[in-house]
Amino acid sequence: MAKGKKKGPDKTFWMVTFSDLLSLMLTFFVLLLSMSTMSSQELERISSAFEKGLGVLGHGGPFGLFVEPKEVVIQPSFKAAYRNRMKVLHQNLSSRLAQTGTQAELGTHPEKGEVSLSLPNEALFPSGAAELDARARYVLGQVGEVLRHVNGRVHVVGHSDNVPIAGQGRKKDNWALSLDRAISVAEFFAGEVHLDSNRLSVAGYGPAKPIADNSTEVGREANRRITIKIFTRRTRG
Repeated sequence: MAKGKKKGPDKTFWMVTFSDLLSLMLTFFVLLLSMSTMSSQELERISSAFEKGLGVLGHGGPFGLFVEPKEVVIQPSFKAAYRNRMKVLHQNLSSRLAQTGTQAELGTHPEKGEVSLSLPNEALFPSGAAELDARARYVLGQVGEVLRHVNGRVHVVGHSDNVPIAGQGRKKDNWALSLDRAISVAEFFAGEVHLDSNRLSVAGYGPAKPIADNSTEVGREANRRITIKIFTRRTRG
């Protein structure tokens, strides 16, 4: 019986390697073509993302990809409109207070979106009391009418001098009295002016944050005050 022919090495195996090489070259040229159509800014952003995100210590976790978020830039025209709204709010409060004849201090911080109004306690409360009288309601009513037409949080803070008082209950000391007065103002805004109570917050600092020297009567009078801070919202409406 004739013996079968012995098979030699497969001479077509080189085609597999050659096919892989062609596939890699095709992928390479497609990548070059796609990168040629991208802007330099996009290439820099992708490169930076790979530097930060690939590897065990990447921000995206092991072998993760982290793309740093872009900073939100407020257009100059929007900044101007926002500052103008702050200016109008300041002017409206000043005009309303002038009608009441109340000596008040107004401050504006456009970058923080904050308008601060400081009212002397003598314009709102009798000595040692936390109940609003008729004049206080008139003054706060004028302020509230302005606040009704602006957005943002309203923070009411009570302050006192450092002279001890001998009260009872909620008015047992300067801390309690200052907080009680702030609560009275906030309750008036919510109940009489109909501001949304979710916008309101209160605090009582007592004698902790003086703005003048407590060793003089003039200084103590300046320290007895109610501060109303309006934090406006930076919206496009």
